[in-house]
Amino acid sequence: MGGQQPTPQLQGILLRTASSVLVLLAAHTGSAWPVCAAFLPPGFGEAAPAASEPDARAAPGPLEGMIRSRAARASVETRASVDAMLDANVKRVDRAAARARSRVAGRLGAEFGSTAKALSMERSRLGVSWGELVVVRTLAANTQPRLSPEQLVALHRDDVGWGLLAAGLGLDLADVVSAVNAEARVATGAQRPDGKCAPIRNDGGRSAPDDGPRVISARTSSMEPADRC
Repeated sequence: MGGQQPTPQLQGILLRTASSVLVLLAAHTGSAWPVCAAFLPPGFGEAAPAASEPDARAAPGPLEGMIRSRAARASVETRASVDAMLDANVKRVDRAAARARSRVAGRLGAEFGSTAKALSMERSRLGVSWGELVVVRTLAANTQPRLSPEQLVALHRDDVGWGLLAAGLGLDLADVVSAVNAEARVATGAQRPDGKCAPIRNDGGRSAPDDGPRVISARTSSMEPADRC
């Protein structure tokens, strides 16, 4: 008596069941059994496509793009000169903080209308030195529209120098140097705090806000802060 042939429906069920068993056994034992591709669904076992990596050289954001475009009105030499003068102030303040951090924090707290503790926490949160905090706070107090210290720090870390940043914000570069000099004098104890951040004029939308390195240096030469603590 001949055996009864399974129906096509039953054959499909048996094939799918056998395929599942083989796959489970291979996964459990870690062996590379040659499972027939006909038993497996399309794309089975293929690695998922890797998520695209963000481009490290991605286009700058709108704010950075605007700052870089506007800063182009000042020459590279002028921006580099401003960088050097602001960096010199950063180092002076950092030296003073290394000798007497609590005094520097107290002076700056009185100057910026805060407290030494609050400024210490802000400095830690931003990940900047005391000298860098002086620059960031001075610029932030004079930006229109107002930008936060967090935004300025993020821009500076994205390869935007202090001179480029100040020029891109539309600030008078000689005023920037003078203002940071004044606040560095407060931080180092060469000048008493008055509770007001030194003002910086806007460049007024001039087509070429570039006084040149020599003019800026001459306008600010009398403002060099002393190294005190």
